[in-house]
Amino acid sequence: MDGGGNNERHRGRQGKDRLFDAACLPAMQQTLCVLAHQALFDREAIQQWFPDVNVAYLGVTRTNWMGVWGEMETKKRYYDALNSLKQVRNMKFSDIIGGNHFLHWDQTPKFLQVICSL
Repeated sequence: MDGGGNNERHRGRQGKDRLFDAACLPAMQQTLCVLAHQALFDREAIQQWFPDVNVAYLGVTRTNWMGVWGEMETKKRYYDALNSLKQVRNMKFSDIIGGNHFLHWDQTPKFLQVICSL
């Protein structure tokens, strides 16, 4: 990593330390997947934790592939669950054309307009 700030601590790291960093990524992704499933698609968790809360999923069209893939996969799982008549958390998907994952910072008025329209 060649940036400044917090990335300075990564300079010069070798071998085992860097392998440890890479090894943590799959575990973190698995944990996030489990938690997202519980929050959005697990009937018992939905009934127990904030049962009246709806989710607004803001998708953006100018972001990294992981963000786009995450939105596509979440939509697929949501609509598959609805078609199977499973109880899931109510979700509304909004795609923001031209927005990126820093929309709240880069285009604050547009972001607030979308939030207020939900």
